[in-house]
Amino acid sequence: MQRLKRVSLLVITNALIMLGVYIIIFILQRYFDIQIGTNVQWILFYGVIIWFWGSLVSLYFSKGMAKRMYNIQIVNKKNLSSFDPKIQEFYSIVSSIAIKQNLAHPEIGIYESGEPNAFATGPSKTSALVAASTWLLGQMNTQEIQGVMGHEMSHISNGDMVTMTLLQWIMNTFVFTLSRVLAMGGNNEGKSFYNPWIAIAGQLIFWTLWSLVVNQFSQHREYKADEGSAKLLGKQPMIAALEKLSLIWSGVKVSHDELATLKIFWGIGSRGLKQLFSTHPTLQSRIERLKSISL
Repeated sequence: MQRLKRVSLLVITNALIMLGVYIIIFILQRYFDIQIGTNVQWILFYGVIIWFWGSLVSLYFSKGMAKRMYNIQIVNKKNLSSFDPKIQEFYSIVSSIAIKQNLAHPEIGIYESGEPNAFATGPSKTSALVAASTWLLGQMNTQEIQGVMGHEMSHISNGDMVTMTLLQWIMNTFVFTLSRVLAMGGNNEGKSFYNPWIAIAGQLIFWTLWSLVVNQFSQHREYKADEGSAKLLGKQPMIAALEKLSLIWSGVKVSHDELATLKIFWGIGSRGLKQLFSTHPTLQSRIERLKSISL
């Protein structure tokens, strides 16, 4: 049922994206007399518009979608006393870090889950959400929770949500445009043609190659968020949190859903070639990197 709910939200979001694209195209044709063609300029224009609009819609609704997908319960000053001491402590930790980082106070939430995870999302630094699973809060001590929240709040202060959205927009535009340009051609009679099979093959190839770039950047931002937590709170809280994750990950089913790349934990990680396609570094590499850096 929960999975069906998440799929429904994505369908609605994609429908809004396509509706917006069609409205933009209609306005351009109807009021600016811009005729839609099949040339390279149009393909580029269409790619930029459709994916830029899609990125804006996804970013704008990211916080609301996360709340609904995970049935997140918001914790605030008004209802804080109704929660158990561990959740109250979690709220205090996030609030304290926001003050230290001079950030606008984010919305703070908890969600029921059998995985040890937390994430930050939202359209901007001033409109962010930080959420943690009840399982993570139940398994980690105060120091470890501090490390995790320092990591998530660093994602917000670094503007990672916006940066990743822009990077995805560039990737999608690049893949869409180049694959379709390659599928265009002409014959000896001067007639143009479009081969959809070449477009599909090109899209798969370019998407795979560009994903390597996006994934490596995602791994870099995870390292930077770890480092941000260490600079704010010292190394030990973040190291302790990662070590705890490495101990309890076995047997934990981590949902590789639409928000998986935003979470602090996405499995213990793979080495070798598989690691190139992962959005997260291995837990061990994150621990080793933290121990080696100078603050």
